[in-house]
Amino acid sequence: MSPTIPNIPSGGGSDDFSQRIAAEQAKMSEQQQAAGQAAQQGAQQAQDQAKSQGEAARSQGEDSQEAAKDQSGGPVGQGDHVVRSGECISKIAKDTGHFWETIWNDPANAELKEVRKDPNVLMVDDRVTIAELRERSEDCATEQLHRFRRLGEPAKLKMRLMREPEPPAEEQEDDDDTQDADSPQAEQAEQMEDEPRANVPYNLEIDGETTSGQTDDDGYLEHKMPGNAKRGKLTIEPGTPEETVIPLQLGKLDPITEIPGVKQRLYNLGFDCGDQSEEMTPEFETALKLFQEKHGLEQTGKPDQQTRDKLKEVHGS
Repeated sequence: MSPTIPNIPSGGGSDDFSQRIAAEQAKMSEQQQAAGQAAQQGAQQAQDQAKSQGEAARSQGEDSQEAAKDQSGGPVGQGDHVVRSGECISKIAKDTGHFWETIWNDPANAELKEVRKDPNVLMVDDRVTIAELRERSEDCATEQLHRFRRLGEPAKLKMRLMREPEPPAEEQEDDDDTQDADSPQAEQAEQMEDEPRANVPYNLEIDGETTSGQTDDDGYLEHKMPGNAKRGKLTIEPGTPEETVIPLQLGKLDPITEIPGVKQRLYNLGFDCGDQSEEMTPEFETALKLFQEKHGLEQTGKPDQQTRDKLKEVHGS
C-alpha cells in the first residue's frame, strides 16, 4: 500500500512549502515502513507460536496414543511375518521348516519374547522375524536306507484335568449377589480349589488321529502332536456316566492382556463367556464374577489386574 499524501494547494507555493511537503512525505513513509515491519514481525511470531503449539499438541497426542497402546496391549515385534489367527511359534516353525526354538530365541524377536513370554501365546498382527533356512549336508553310504528325524518335531500338548470339589453338606446358599473379599464365605471359596482328575482314562483326537491314555496322579496328560495342528477333541472317561467331551482349539491363545485372551482362558476352565469377541458382554461379566467368586476375589465382573493374574495362574499360561 502506498503512503497517503496530504492535499496540496493547486496554485503552487514557495520552496519552504515544497520542502515541508517533502519532509512530511518522508516522515510518513518512514512511519508506514516501520508499521509494516512491525506487522511482519508480529505475523512471523504468531506463525512461530502456532507452529510450536502444533508440534506440542502432536507430541502430546503421540504420547497419549503410546500410553494407551501400552495400557491396552496391542501387536508387538519387528519382523516381516504378520501373525494370523490360530498361529503360534510352533505352527510358524512347522510351516517354514524351522525349529521353534530357532525362531523364538532369535535376537530379532527379543521384544516379542519379552512381551508374550510364551511361544504359544501370540496376538493377531504381532510381527515375527523368520531367518532364512540354512543348508546342512550329511554323508551317507549309497544303496542303503537312511532315516532322518527332524529335531523339535513333533510338538507336545500338555494339559491338566481338574474337577470341582463337592460342597460341604452343611453349607448354606448365600442370597447376596456380592460378598466382601474378607468375609468367611470368600475365604471358604478361596480354599475350595479344584481337585485333579487323577488316573482317569481319556481319548484324544488330533487332526483325525486318535490316541488313548490315562492322566497321572496330578491329573496331567501329555501327548506329541504336529506343530501346525489346529483342532482336537478330548473325551474324558469315555463310555461312563462321567464322560465329558471337550473340543480343543490348538495353537490359538491370545495374550491375557486382551479381552479375547481372558475369554479363552475362562472357557478352558469351564466358564462360558458367550463368545470370544473383544466386547464386554453381560455373559462375559457373569463369567468373570463366577470366577472371582470361586477364587475369593472382589466380584466386579471386570478383568482387572488381580483377576488376570489369578486367571493366568489357574489356567497355567
